[in-house]
Amino acid sequence: MQQVDVPKIFVSYSWSSPEHEEWVLELAENLMKDGIDIALDKWELREGDDPIFFMESMVNDPTITKIIMIIDGKYTDRANQRHGGVGTESTILSQELYSKRDKNKIVAVIAEPDAPKPIFYAGRLHVDLSDSERYAEEYEKLVRWAYDKYKYEKPKLLGSAPSFIVAEDNQVALFTNTQYRMAIDALEKGRSNASSLVKQYLDKLYLELPKFSLLDDDSNVEEAFKQKLERV
Repeated sequence: MQQVDVPKIFVSYSWSSPEHEEWVLELAENLMKDGIDIALDKWELREGDDPIFFMESMVNDPTITKIIMIIDGKYTDRANQRHGGVGTESTILSQELYSKRDKNKIVAVIAEPDAPKPIFYAGRLHVDLSDSERYAEEYEKLVRWAYDKYKYEKPKLLGSAPSFIVAEDNQVALFTNTQYRMAIDALEKGRSNASSLVKQYLDKLYLELPKFSLLDDDSNVEEAFKQKLERV
């Protein structure tokens, strides 16, 4: 099994209501179960601690790999008005967001339907956990973001230009690269259109094979065919 680094995430949220705090706590516990180390005020702060200092230290802590903002209406209001603890955090987070090269270190998680995002985060992509029917799907996105293991990744291997691009005028080339690659990929991945793509490849191959035909005046058939193969 592949070894992965353990993400450490600070959760920023508003104490909007006991219900909302329980929602945040449940999310944090689920993330912990998925191997993500969560820094949460309810687990870290004790009597006599300074909440503002804790918030500032979490945002600036080099061991914190990512930061989650739990968005509900009160969080956004306090963030935009720079009010209370959330206001202090949002000031630091906005500076963090625009001053660092790692632009996806901070993500907004929508906890309340139609809750607007803070002004400094507006326009950026987010995770929406406010819809119970899509919760599992969106939660998976959040976990993938935490680990930097996304569902859709750019292929690491760059292939070669197909023969119909690089073939010279005097070369015999079967322009079947694209059809062949698509057919093999569909077969390996068990896609429903595999048989159709295989047929398209074979049809294309059939149309291209006449390029290997020999002229009537080719006295040495073997040598003429060999020369055509060497040009492929």
